[in-house]
Amino acid sequence: MMNKEELIKIASNILKISIDVALENYEVLQELDAIRVGNPIRGGGRVIISSDKTFLFASSSISPEEHLREFISGRRSKNYYLVENPNEISDYNKRRIENGKLKPLCSLETDDKEKYDTIVKIIQIRNLNVNINEYYYCIYSCEKTVFEILHEIQISSYQYLIPERYEDINNLPKDNKINIIEYAIYDYEALTNKHNGTLGSITDNCFSAVFNSKYGFIGTLGWE
Repeated sequence: MMNKEELIKIASNILKISIDVALENYEVLQELDAIRVGNPIRGGGRVIISSDKTFLFASSSISPEEHLREFISGRRSKNYYLVENPNEISDYNKRRIENGKLKPLCSLETDDKEKYDTIVKIIQIRNLNVNINEYYYCIYSCEKTVFEILHEIQISSYQYLIPERYEDINNLPKDNKINIIEYAIYDYEALTNKHNGTLGSITDNCFSAVFNSKYGFIGTLGWE
């Protein structure tokens, strides 16, 4: 039998919110013998937790429908109350660091100081209370059409977009392709065991800085 009060308490710990806030933002999923609790702040995320205390966390970038489907399918987050060494970097991310796919952000100062300075400035603009030495980055590249980029801007995926970059891109043919270089920025906590196996980003300190070889810095993509 479901102990609703106990599950709400556990959910409040997972979401780092008070029990009062959790009580104002929960719903009972009767058929699943579970509850869903949301953090009402922007990017706060949600958690579905069943009567057996297994749960699935999802950041707000994941739709409620997808979150529910994944929970029903049996997907679960690791229970960081039980996981060994919850505050250490996960084995998966250790392998990414060892093979060079994930690098300390401070190393970018030597490799590409211009991009490093830009990313540090973004961190300062976002008022992220995290030591620069606790950040890591990973580089992705792809091609996107002008139409795709403008669409992302219109739905506010891009934040802190430089106005002149918008004008430059907006004047191009809409089917014109632009090479996008995305620097995915992770804080230390996002890489730890306790957040391994979740949907989306569990912390508010992750974002992507987007560059192009011709236009330089374009803007940032929030993960919320």
